[in-house]
Amino acid sequence: MGPADISLISGQMTGLFLHDPVERGIFDLLVQRCAAMAPSPGRHATGINRLHLVRFDASHDYVSFILQPSICFYIQGICENDFASVHCIIYSRSYSIIGAQLPIQTRIIVQPGRSFLALVLNFDLEIVKALCAMAPRPPINLRIDKSGLSFGSISVELSLLLLDLLDCQYECDTDLGLIPPAILNLYRFFLALPQGELLWRLAATGMMNVTQSITWLNDRYREDVSVSNLAAVADMPLTSYHRHFKALTSLSPLQYIKLVRLFEARRLMLFYGKTATQSCLEVGYESASQFNREYKRFFCQPPHKDVRYTLRYNAPIYQPLRLNHPYLSNRR
Repeated sequence: MGPADISLISGQMTGLFLHDPVERGIFDLLVQRCAAMAPSPGRHATGINRLHLVRFDASHDYVSFILQPSICFYIQGICENDFASVHCIIYSRSYSIIGAQLPIQTRIIVQPGRSFLALVLNFDLEIVKALCAMAPRPPINLRIDKSGLSFGSISVELSLLLLDLLDCQYECDTDLGLIPPAILNLYRFFLALPQGELLWRLAATGMMNVTQSITWLNDRYREDVSVSNLAAVADMPLTSYHRHFKALTSLSPLQYIKLVRLFEARRLMLFYGKTATQSCLEVGYESASQFNREYKRFFCQPPHKDVRYTLRYNAPIYQPLRLNHPYLSNRR
């Protein structure tokens, strides 16, 4: 089974129906609490640093953005995601761990009478690093090695931890002794799981440097950034940087830059009505012909046809992305 198929398991291994009345009651309480804290569609703060709630009351065929390193808890509803190299359908009562800033395109599916609800916790890598220094490392989950992603189900224990988390208030502090136990307990829970191997890897110096370089890149992808620049930001030899970058994102740095530019150009055309020429220049392309060629190779249609079709038929703006996609196989 290749990385492109990994997330299809997440829906199958997640129980959509809870037969135990206690387990069902606890999870229903979590759903009610999230709905109360997010009374309207959109993104809602929770009073907890790095944690927010997302709510949709209607299905959306396209949502495109750069996702931060995070744990996403899918409380209610269904979403179809295309991460950098993984196409997945994720059902309610699931979570995904994302190890790096990744371009993501999401189709939100709202079930009748139920809003889509998700909790998103952006990693505090300093907390992860401090806790890793104090805990034994669990068995390695080999499935994350090629994707930078990991998936699992929201258990009763995790539901209770999330309820505790929503009860606390926390802004920011680097002293572990001042961080609420609910936050530390949630991190410890994942560090003890095989899926938490991704967190252990993020806490390693090399991966932290790569993560920082990706953050740096996402502020400068419009510029003429070379891989050598990125390796210098990460303070790593070029060969080592390539290896660590691909282990974290499953893409080469050049592939990553292309994806970020194409995602952003498409967003500008769809949401702001900009032309292909305006968008390609704004995201860093110097040649409109090169932009049109690469856009068509990735999205299967020229920009103007793709955007016109999407807006006319409300079609998903994503294309399922596979490791053998011709765009990604063109490595330069």
